[in-house]
Amino acid sequence: MTLGLLLTPLAAEADLGTSSFARSLEQEGDYAAARLEWKRLAHNVAPNSPLREEALFRSAVLAAHLDMPAQALQDFERFGSLFGGSTRIPDALYRMMWLADAQQTNGGKPFADRLAQLYPRHPLTAEAAWYGIWQQTARTGNVPPSAKGPKTSTLQKRLAELGASPTGKSILAAVLGIIPGAGHLVVGDWRTALMSLLMCSLMGAAFYSCLRLKAWGLSAFFGFVFLTVYIGSITSAYSSTLRHEHEKIRTAMAGWADLAPQRPNL
Repeated sequence: MTLGLLLTPLAAEADLGTSSFARSLEQEGDYAAARLEWKRLAHNVAPNSPLREEALFRSAVLAAHLDMPAQALQDFERFGSLFGGSTRIPDALYRMMWLADAQQTNGGKPFADRLAQLYPRHPLTAEAAWYGIWQQTARTGNVPPSAKGPKTSTLQKRLAELGASPTGKSILAAVLGIIPGAGHLVVGDWRTALMSLLMCSLMGAAFYSCLRLKAWGLSAFFGFVFLTVYIGSITSAYSSTLRHEHEKIRTAMAGWADLAPQRPNL
C-alpha cells in the first residue's frame, strides 16, 4: 500500500513528458486546455524531439479550431521554421492556406503556391488547387477557363443546371433599365422597381414643367436630378442583379458537399 502511494506521484510526474494528458483533454472536448498542455509540452521537452514536433503542430491546429486565426498562423510558421523537414509540413501549409484566405480574399494563395512548389505530387497539393478553383468560381460565378478535370466538369454542369449567369443577367437588367424600374424585375425586386419608376416619373415631370415655364435655373436643377436618378436606376439594376446571381451561386455551392474542397479538421 505504501509502495503504491509512493509510485503514484512518480507516475503522474512521468506523464508530464508524454502526450496522453493533452490527447485526453482533446477527446473530452476541452480544446483550450488541450492547447495549453501541448504548449507546455513544447516548452519542456527536448528541442528536436518528436514530441515537441507533435506538440507545436497540435497547438497550432487547436488555435485554428478555437477561432484564433492570427495565432494559428503564427504557430504554424514557428512549427515550419523549427521542423522544416517534418512530414506534417504539407498539412500545415494546407491549413495555413485556409486560415489566410478566411482573413483576406485570395490571402491563402502564397501558401498554396509554396505547397505546389515543395510537394507537387502530394494529395493536398491537388486539393489546394481545387480549393483555388472553387473559391474563384464562388467569387466570379464562372469556372476558370484553365481548370480541367472531372470535378471541374461536374461543377460546370451544376452551374449550368442552376441557370445562374451573373454577367449575362446583369447586362440584361441594365438594358431593361432604360425603362425605369424594369431592370429590377429581372430578380423580382418589385419594391425597388416601383420606387425607381416613381422617382424618375416625378423628377421627369418636374423637369418638363420647369421647361414649359421657362424657369431655366430650376430646369437645370431638376434635369440634373432626373438624370442622376435615371442613371442610378440603371446601374442599381445591374449591380443588384449581379449580387443576386452571385449569392445564388454561393448558396448553391455551399450545399454541394460532394464537390467542396476538403476542410481541415482536428
